[in-house]
Amino acid sequence: MTWSETLTPKQKEFASSSLDEHSVLISGPGTGKTYTIVRKVAFLIEEKEISPSDILVISFTRSSAIELKKQLQEYFGEGNDIPSASTLHSFAFKQLLANQKLLSDILPTPIQVLDDWKEDKILHEELKILLSTHKKKVTDHFNNLSDGFDSLKCDDPDLEELEETSRFNSVWEKHREFYGYILRSELVYQTIKAVELYNGFDIDVGYKYVIVDEYQDLNRCDQALLNELKKHGAKICAIGDDDQSIYGFRHAFPDGIRNFLNEYSPSRRFLLEICRRCDKSIILLGISIISRDNERIPKVLRPSGNAGIGETHLYRFDDETNEAKGIAEICRKLIIDREYLPEDILILLAKDKNKNFSNPIKEEIEKLGIEVFNEIDENILKSNNARLVISYLRLISSFDDSIALRTIFEINSNRIAKTCYKKIYEKSLELNCNFFQTVEKISQDPQLISIVGPRIKNQFDEIKESVENYQAIFQIDENEPEIPDFFEKIKMLADLLIEEVKDRTEILDALNYCIENCKEKNFQDFFSSIYSFKEDQEQYTKDNCVNIISMHKAKGMTKKAIIVASAEDETIPGDPAMNTELDMLRLFYVSITRAKHYLAITYCKKRVGIQRFSGINSRSGRRRRTLTRFLKNNPLIISEVGESLYNEL
Repeated sequence: MTWSETLTPKQKEFASSSLDEHSVLISGPGTGKTYTIVRKVAFLIEEKEISPSDILVISFTRSSAIELKKQLQEYFGEGNDIPSASTLHSFAFKQLLANQKLLSDILPTPIQVLDDWKEDKILHEELKILLSTHKKKVTDHFNNLSDGFDSLKCDDPDLEELEETSRFNSVWEKHREFYGYILRSELVYQTIKAVELYNGFDIDVGYKYVIVDEYQDLNRCDQALLNELKKHGAKICAIGDDDQSIYGFRHAFPDGIRNFLNEYSPSRRFLLEICRRCDKSIILLGISIISRDNERIPKVLRPSGNAGIGETHLYRFDDETNEAKGIAEICRKLIIDREYLPEDILILLAKDKNKNFSNPIKEEIEKLGIEVFNEIDENILKSNNARLVISYLRLISSFDDSIALRTIFEINSNRIAKTCYKKIYEKSLELNCNFFQTVEKISQDPQLISIVGPRIKNQFDEIKESVENYQAIFQIDENEPEIPDFFEKIKMLADLLIEEVKDRTEILDALNYCIENCKEKNFQDFFSSIYSFKEDQEQYTKDNCVNIISMHKAKGMTKKAIIVASAEDETIPGDPAMNTELDMLRLFYVSITRAKHYLAITYCKKRVGIQRFSGINSRSGRRRRTLTRFLKNNPLIISEVGESLYNEL
């Protein structure tokens, strides 16, 4: 198969576009975006003889990065080189990791990124105590900080909150230095800052072509990093659709793709217009909804020649109990009458705090004997056993790793309360030491901290002895770029730390995957690979099940049947303080256009249980609900009495 086979003229035009200019592809839902990206890469490699190592493929979402890797490998074949494909966060992390010796005066080194568990258990819990405040207040501060990174405004706090923000930042900076970590939210920002500050910062500038998927979801900070690659000679190829920009809460900047031609010169815009996913009625409904956005790039979306008519239904229920029962009946009808598989059906929710919306639906579907899934399978490397193995590997690599040591303290049962870490922190300020150094001094003189000093000593001494024994397994030679039999040595460590065979096997499979994706079999590449793996492996859906997920997580998916539940104005668009109307309009459009043949949208006249405290009524608990404004008076879809479903089957 050659790169141009089976491409439409529009796809071929983009895939073979000039190498001397930047380009942007506007690709609506179901127009073959991923397929076209793979063929673009194939054109560069096969036709223009560009080395895969000169091409970088970036995607905003973890799931689309995985899918791109998979499609590229399938096209080029197992064992053949393919371009690097990752999220922008993974790319930024690798740049910081490769240059960490240069960054020691602005960032804690060795660089380690806190995951959600560490942010919650270590960062937020300890700052709550250090600041004598509520945990929510700490979380709000970090959300504001993240907003600043995303929008490139982190150095411009609101003047009304200047004193409070200044105090928070002061404590946080000391805490960060105390442990030696950076936040995931600051990865891209710190990479840009490092490029600006250090002439010797060695960013991966060898890429001649950078292909960026989901460009509409990047924020200003993300786009600034791509601009740095452009300055170093890379041609930027952006792919996306401003109609599908749904991450406004993360400061996604759809104007970036709208104004691409002005930002990148010379450049050219291409459009894909044929939707091969959705049947005609679904496309027409989607267009009628998204056309409410007056700021969008003018574009056409047409069904393919073999598209069917399709079905669109709008069901009105009296309350959430009837809605759940009706959705279950829809699923049964699709499975029995149309012979759909359970996995062909996807139920989407705008909100599902504490699973208050998905659980009632799940229960009704299960009553009909249909398997249903509404949970995320936790990444195996986020389990406590995996954290223990990885933390010990970090200590084997560098025994003064404070976060690794603190993680083991947290996991082990050592009778050290959260407030004790405040005492360690205060002692560190007195001694001018980090966490590791302070704990080491306490182990030498337990009286430095009264009462808990002996416990800290015992825990530290036990960990130190274990690490010394484990280091004998690895026999690290600093002069060698790789560690011989790296996986076998990790397996020996896991055998010592994890008793349960099934858990140990799953963790080792994941760690082996990480090793196989290392350029060199050493600790630095291994820890970088682990970060990417943790990003990429969340499971949102399950085979052989009807799946219930959030509307945001449905991005990039295609199913024969989509059910958008709880489509009420109180939630879609919902609270204007939480979501902009245009963000929710685009999210609704994206959700609808996941459907191939069947689309059902449900809403209630009232919500009487815990669900009444949702959306814009989260405080008042007002029961009455109204249809989302995005569908009111829409002639393409007529409201039906949902309870009638019970009599149809």
